[in-house]
Formats: sequence, C-alpha cells, structure tokens
Amino acid sequence: MADGVLIDTSFLITLADKNRAHHDVAVSFWRYFLENEITIFLSAIVVSEFSVKQAIPPEMLRCCVVLPFN
Repeated sequence: MADGVLIDTSFLITLADKNRAHHDVAVSFWRYFLENEITIFLSAIVVSEFSVKQAIPPEMLRCCVVLPFN
C-alpha cells in the first residue's frame, strides 16, 4: 500500500476546473484518495504555481499535507 500520493499542478488544475476534459477522472481519483484514507501531499511549488491564476479552495487544501520548498 502506498504511503500517499503527491499531487502535481496539472492534476490540481483539472480537479478545480469543471470545464477541463478529464475533470471527472480527477474527481474520481480525489474521492478514491479520501475514501481510502490515502495521504494527499501537495508541494509548496504546486501551491505557488496554481495560485498564480486562482486560490486553492479551502476544502481541497484542508485534505492535503503541504510540503515545504526544501
């Protein structure tokens, strides 16, 4: 069993944007992670890249462990 999953910027964008082609797939993965108590890691770099266009929704951020730059 995996210790967790590290989310990248494209996954986060696809998860947040209902108009993206694979949004439903990203939502399915997200639900799977939550339902199976898989730790979701989010790097500070991904947070900074995503935040250029929009803020990460608080309900998504609360589900993640944010990793520092170093």
